[in-house]
Amino acid sequence: MHSLAWIVVAVVEAVSMQPPVTFLTGAELLRAIEGAPEETPGQPGLYSLRLSATSEYPVIGIRRTRPGRSELHTNFTDVWYVLQGHATFVTGGAVVDGVETQPGEIRGHAISGGDTRHLKNGDFAVVPASVPHWISEIEGKEFLYIVVKVPSTTQQRR
Repeated sequence: MHSLAWIVVAVVEAVSMQPPVTFLTGAELLRAIEGAPEETPGQPGLYSLRLSATSEYPVIGIRRTRPGRSELHTNFTDVWYVLQGHATFVTGGAVVDGVETQPGEIRGHAISGGDTRHLKNGDFAVVPASVPHWISEIEGKEFLYIVVKVPSTTQQRR
């Protein structure tokens, strides 16, 4: 009986150490992102909300009300899923007037020579580490999407 008690204690401790599961219905997810506070200094019109518990793969809900700065991340890949709205998305090419804002993070004013796509509800994109990307235009009031940040397994070159 004594060993059974230790097993029960070990299981309870293991369960209590597991991170919580995050679950939102589709409507709850949209409401959360629509109500996201402005979080990014120097990037007006960018509102974001971390949706995941502490993790090495952050999940971020983003609401944009106007185009942002071009960017490039050397240390992680962005996985995007569009929830609502329409935007022009430019990838590849070169960041114009890029400045390193923190290690591995380049921000600029535009992209030169990239590929342009029109994003809409349900679209999905994987932007590998070190690939410039930019939302150059928002159609309508706002653009809502989710980004999962996946750490790069190797140091990328800029």
